[in-house]
Amino acid sequence: MRGRSLRLVLVGVLPLLVAAIVVVALAGRAFDEFSAERDQEVVATLKGQSRGLSRLYARQIIARLERGERPPRLSRELRTATSSRIFFLEHDRLLRVGTTGLDPLPALEVDWKALDAGETIVVDDLRIAGRDDRFLASVTGIFVTDSLGPEPSIGSVGALVVARPAGEVAPIQDALRRRITTAFVAASVVAIGLALLLGLSVARPIRRLAEATRRVSAGSYDVGIVPRRRDELGELERAFVDMATRLKEGEEHERQFLMRVSHELRTPVTAIRSNVDALADGLYDGEGQREAAYAVIGDEADRLARLIGDLLDLAKIEARAFALDLQPVELAPVIQHAAQAAQPRAQERALELTIAVAGSPVAIVDGDRLLQVIGNLLQNALRWTPEGGTVVLGAAEVGGRARIVVEDSGPGVPHDKRARIFDALYSEDRAGTGLGLAIANELVVAMGGRIAIGDSPLGGAAFAVDLPLT
Repeated sequence: MRGRSLRLVLVGVLPLLVAAIVVVALAGRAFDEFSAERDQEVVATLKGQSRGLSRLYARQIIARLERGERPPRLSRELRTATSSRIFFLEHDRLLRVGTTGLDPLPALEVDWKALDAGETIVVDDLRIAGRDDRFLASVTGIFVTDSLGPEPSIGSVGALVVARPAGEVAPIQDALRRRITTAFVAASVVAIGLALLLGLSVARPIRRLAEATRRVSAGSYDVGIVPRRRDELGELERAFVDMATRLKEGEEHERQFLMRVSHELRTPVTAIRSNVDALADGLYDGEGQREAAYAVIGDEADRLARLIGDLLDLAKIEARAFALDLQPVELAPVIQHAAQAAQPRAQERALELTIAVAGSPVAIVDGDRLLQVIGNLLQNALRWTPEGGTVVLGAAEVGGRARIVVEDSGPGVPHDKRARIFDALYSEDRAGTGLGLAIANELVVAMGGRIAIGDSPLGGAAFAVDLPLT
């Protein structure tokens, strides 16, 4: 798991590293291009200086020679005005290094043919004794002719070398490069640090969720997660804890459901078996006793059939393995039939069962399945309404839908339990199997409707079934 967390962190850091490499490469290329452009500008300046100085110096030499004097030394003003270093290369006995007052460059080899032809030579890697840095230099020949122009037939009497340290060529971009590099490195360190913190903050809750998932798959629903975050991971943790809680409750309800079903099945089977045995052994002598035994057997058989039918219905509904015969059905006759079927149960408990149908609503439903839905809702209402209470069964058109309402004067359904009242394994009184409302809800949904639960004006619960109209 630690390896997975590390991979998750690396996945977060890797894009930053790639971006950093790309930015460094682009910045380096941009600086190199800028430096190259600056070098070209400086080279052009050096070429202009070397050409101008060679012509000025040639004029001074010609003027001295015409007066019969020795060639002059290059004036200090000309040397200092360029802000560059000036060297002299000997090529003719007419002009020597000592005469010019300049420093020589004995190690520099140049193409004298090109210089004699009037070309200016650029040297981009000039090395000067006693200096470790690189120089940029421009070399131009000195011609002593009347025209002061380059004439290859006569040739140059020497060459001037105007040089400038390359390190001084672009001090601005070098300083800018250093500052940007420093800022970039600092920003990269901060960004990578934040990525590591964010990656670890994401990896830890994911690792906890993975461990909790394994515990849940092993049947332990105590996940040990306390959601505290307010982001998406916190929502995921809360959803996971809620899921684990529901799974635990579902498992407990399933266990209770199996116990209730076993009890419900065992009770009629035991009653049937005991009465059959008594009849077979001749324990009932009188005709009245035998008729009572047969009646018990019949009632318990019917009860057993209903229970098995509910279980089969629920299984078919959940598997969507049943067919619906949807057609226009008048609700008033269905309401009347359902009320008549529930009337004996209501009379046993001294309950007032009333009918309230507004108009003549017609819904697109399966009539038999709708009767089953209403019967289940009525049985639930009759079971929870105390003796002497009231149950109302009504129907009307509301908001473009056909609505069937079952209201009672019982204790009602608390708000925190309404979301689970239609669960297949949920039962509050532990007397029923918890199948009636679940079957009703599934059937209504299959017919294109929905069931909602609210508070009744009678003080109890109100179940509203909305169905599509014709």
